[in-house]
Amino acid sequence: MLRMESTEHHVGIRLAGDYDELERLYEALHAVVGTEFEYDDYEASRLRVLGVCYDLRHAMMGDRGAVALPNGYSRDIGEFLNVSGPDKNMYFTCEVLWPEAIFIMLALDDFIDMYERKMKSHVWDLTVITVRSFQSAIANCLEKTIPATKFNNAKRYFKSYAPGKYNRFTTMYVDDLNITHLEMTPEKRVNQLSILVKRLADFPDEYYHLHHQVLESARRHNCHPTDLRYNREYPEDWEW
Repeated sequence: MLRMESTEHHVGIRLAGDYDELERLYEALHAVVGTEFEYDDYEASRLRVLGVCYDLRHAMMGDRGAVALPNGYSRDIGEFLNVSGPDKNMYFTCEVLWPEAIFIMLALDDFIDMYERKMKSHVWDLTVITVRSFQSAIANCLEKTIPATKFNNAKRYFKSYAPGKYNRFTTMYVDDLNITHLEMTPEKRVNQLSILVKRLADFPDEYYHLHHQVLESARRHNCHPTDLRYNREYPEDWEW
């Protein structure tokens, strides 16, 4: 089972799982987002999901982090079953910025909808269940991180899904939220998490302003919006 917690400075989430769990999630995310430009209007969002897949792959290679957690084994159990073994399991870890994680949690609904229609999948499709478990883990992590009143406000936006909501979504807006989040104090980051959900589910005016700017720039340069680079820079380094 995937484990998830907010990082020490509430910059993002820390995901932990064993090799098989991370590989299952990696494969499921790849499956639902499809191949390059299979869903042309979702290519920018697809690349953000693949960014998480990149970190998952490196976590499985031991390039991110690891933590040893109790697995329930004890000397008494070992003596009763006449077996011996470690009392902890090793889990690989990686981090994802909070705005990025919230966006992906919400946008995956569109990808699941398209995947189910393409595959004519059944209700117990393992790929869909795996992705839903990932979404659920992010929501649960959010619930554990912010006050109950704020989470009650945020979870209203989990229910307001409409197919196609993230069609042609301008993901530079996620970059903007990521950078702003990094500039905050840890306390302010926690206070802003429920607001992030609202902004990424009920797009504000500043999103539409940026969206139209990006489309116009892509038209002017005769390129795909994913070929454009955002003009705000991420910090070179930060403490999670």
